[in-house]
Amino acid sequence: MGTRSNPAAIGAQIQGGSYTITINSVNLDDTSAVMAANPFNAAPDDGTTYALINATVTYTGKDSGNVGDVGFAYVTSSGNVIDSSDAFVV
Repeated sequence: MGTRSNPAAIGAQIQGGSYTITINSVNLDDTSAVMAANPFNAAPDDGTTYALINATVTYTGKDSGNVGDVGFAYVTSSGNVIDSSDAFVV
């Protein structure tokens, strides 16, 4: 698993809890795709953008899992943590 100072590479498998996650790609400025996906999505706050993460999430536990249990966060160059639950869009 990666750290802030040595993040996991795109394409690396990350294991945590009952899930294995592979980040396939990241687009840090894909506001246009988010806005086009649903007319009810709110525009991002001034000075921010929507990012899209293409990830493969595999449940590896005993019973069944829920992809909603998996969250993502982005750490900015200034150390601020932006969490996937900070804004809800479809």
